[in-house]
Amino acid sequence: MKKVNKKLKEQSKMNKQPTTVRTYLLRGAFLLSLAFVIVMPLALGQTRSHGSKPSVTAAQMSQVAPSAIGTAQTQLSAPLQESSRVTSGATGGTPVRTLRMPLYPQVILYDQYDNDLNNGIVSADRTDDPPLSAEAADNFVVPGGQTWTITEVDIRSPAGFPTPTSFAVHFYTDASGLPGTEVYVATGLAVVGNPDYIITLTTPAVLASGTYWVSAVGTITGSNWYWEGRSVTSNGFATAWRNPGGGYGLGCTDWARLQDCIGFSWPDQMFRIVGTSGGGTPTPTPTATPTPGPCTFQVLIVYADIGGLPTMIQNEIAAEPGVTVVDLFDAFSSTPTLQQLQQYNIVFAFSNNFWSDAVAMGNVLADYEDAGGVVVVGTFAWDNRGGWLLQGRWITGGYSPYDATSQTNFSDNTANITDPSHPLMLGVSSLSAFYRNGVTLAAGAASVAMWTDGPPAVAYKANNGSTAVGINAYLGYLNQFSGEWGRVIVNAGRWLIPCGTPTPTPTPGRIHLTAKEHIVNGNEVVRLRWTGANSPRVDIRRDGVKIATVQNTGSYTDVLTVHGIYTYQVCEAHTMNCSNEVRVR
Repeated sequence: MKKVNKKLKEQSKMNKQPTTVRTYLLRGAFLLSLAFVIVMPLALGQTRSHGSKPSVTAAQMSQVAPSAIGTAQTQLSAPLQESSRVTSGATGGTPVRTLRMPLYPQVILYDQYDNDLNNGIVSADRTDDPPLSAEAADNFVVPGGQTWTITEVDIRSPAGFPTPTSFAVHFYTDASGLPGTEVYVATGLAVVGNPDYIITLTTPAVLASGTYWVSAVGTITGSNWYWEGRSVTSNGFATAWRNPGGGYGLGCTDWARLQDCIGFSWPDQMFRIVGTSGGGTPTPTPTATPTPGPCTFQVLIVYADIGGLPTMIQNEIAAEPGVTVVDLFDAFSSTPTLQQLQQYNIVFAFSNNFWSDAVAMGNVLADYEDAGGVVVVGTFAWDNRGGWLLQGRWITGGYSPYDATSQTNFSDNTANITDPSHPLMLGVSSLSAFYRNGVTLAAGAASVAMWTDGPPAVAYKANNGSTAVGINAYLGYLNQFSGEWGRVIVNAGRWLIPCGTPTPTPTPGRIHLTAKEHIVNGNEVVRLRWTGANSPRVDIRRDGVKIATVQNTGSYTDVLTVHGIYTYQVCEAHTMNCSNEVRVR
């Protein structure tokens, strides 16, 4: 496929005009026996079609090469025998259980028990059929200056599958983004729970600061045990997986990226780590002071792109001063909720495949922007010839800086920065890209950079008291771009998030929390109030599980759907500096 794509690109340069799939399809029309053909632009031969779920129809598949996602899902979710399935298939969205609070002195050391992918990957010791044994792993970071004594690993599994007879837990060092040397293993561990397993380590694992991979393997016969996936990637690397006996025929007999083995996106796994932290005072994370104030930025990249992870733009964003978090959300597989988006203050969304739900995606982006979040959207969200076109209220409500188009501009180009003094362009000297659209400015929008062949490159638009930014360039896994695109995205936050006057970083102090329960319009609500938190954002925890990350306003209202006894805590965002616990009933 790369050879075909390279040829298309070379033809585009020879003709000195953008190559479209329409031209390519006409040349090869005699090969097609379909009743109709949907004409689709391509990013180096990678289709942006999502197709119907769970199958991909012929009219929606790539006209250059078979759709990898369609082939892989058919192969993996419809095996000959239930006992040899690699993935569990759709799990039906069973609600995630609220896990118990650790008992003193144990604390939650690391938590990504959220963003359920609704699909599980086999991680099982198949004593009856060893070639089908496989192992999944996910990474986490022990902060500098800390030593963790891990006593418990909590794992989510798809509901409705058999319970294993025991668990094995492994910890590995990191080796260039994959599991390396094994530093801990415990086998024969007791099984408690299903599908939310609480695995107690009979001998604690002691880990110094650094990046590690954790693996949980269920011992089972006659069927597989699955570890539930997660729709967001944390710590830079997606799930790792191996099948040493090669029983699934996928070739990954040693550690590899899971999505490379199975042929479709698989961002992460659901797990939680419990224990104690020691080793002296943690080394403070250096905090840069970005212009115009001491903001810190938590960025979520929402991408519909099955070809690969957008790690190049993720790394560029992470390298910007003031950025503390850059996570990924797979919007091909599902749509983030407003609560998920509000854990971040900048969201960068783009498509190269169909959105899971283009209308829902546009609606939640508009809701997020209305609530004060910064939205930056990139190509191909304005291409109106397929499901990669963003829809919903973000388009119909006048948020988008660009109008939709069917024109593609697939050629190398370097933008002219037409307003270098604008906050979006501060520190930006060069912007280049290959995959672009022939967009035009929406009414009321303004551009700050223009492509030399006509369309705007970077634009913004104010709407109902908020402002959105549009990037007319594909910044996905093909890496056909250069310049300071990551800076443009973070500059949107520096410009639009009120930071105030720079102040010295305060010393963490004791946070005092109070809570009151009320009935409002028939709903049971809990109103939290706190003092003593110094960070710009705080984590709200209910029964030990983070339910929201919000601006540090000193108050938060939680609407309950089930009556019960709940314990609340407020922590400075992404830290263990937390308040007292308050119980309500």
